Amino acid sequence: MMHYAGQLQDEMIEYRRDLHTHPELLYDVVRTSNKVADLLEEWGITVRRNVGKHFGMGVVGLLHGLADNGNSGPTLLLRADMDALPIQECNELPYKSVNDGIMHACGHDAHTAMLLGAARTLAAFRERLIGTIIFVFQPVEEGAVKSPLDGRLLSGGRDLIEDNVLEGVDYAYALHVMPELPVGTLGIHPHDAMAASNHFKVEFQGTSGHHSAPHRAVDSIQMAARYIGEINGMMANRIDPQEAAVVHNYK
Repeated sequence: MMHYAGQLQDEMIEYRRDLHTHPELLYDVVRTSNKVADLLEEWGITVRRNVGKHFGMGVVGLLHGLADNGNSGPTLLLRADMDALPIQECNELPYKSVNDGIMHACGHDAHTAMLLGAARTLAAFRERLIGTIIFVFQPVEEGAVKSPLDGRLLSGGRDLIEDNVLEGVDYAYALHVMPELPVGTLGIHPHDAMAASNHFKVEFQGTSGHHSAPHRAVDSIQMAARYIGEINGMMANRIDPQEAAVVHNYK
């Protein structure tokens, strides 16, 4: 199986470069998701398109091991993200982004290509597999968007979870590229290794007035300034210093 996967290297590099050339943002991943779904179907994997209760832009592939007809073994989920970032690419490469102001600067093109490689390899050896493998290709790892259904800020992970992609799953695995690690190595952390995010919105409402009579106005800028200091103080004093936590302003 490893030998087979190694033979796919050039093909997966081409997929990665194609994705890099055509990056897409957030839930606007029509080309990427269609390409992924088409390839999975070509390899004989059952595909669910338009996955996601709120936005419907995820892709899920289902592969049953033929050694037990997918009945006795565990259900394993493998996940990759598909979205790019709103960054202008300045690299001069044959596969440079053709979408102005959008770039795969976080490696999601590589993640998608790697999961495609895993899917093709496992599909080729399905007669030796026990259990079921689910391949999840997720939009919107980079941020959150207001749901058209209820107005909540939702990442792609939450959208897919609310469409039951974790139902019946025994084990789930994901990874992220890390430039600090030597090529060909894999890093494993005994605790939390990848961040989850919660999104919330804070509004400050003041009362306008004249600068000669500030006591008759309510200064929302002062509110915001105090809030920034206080919430950072909370992170320092209310969170276990051995736990990883970040509070960040998201536009």
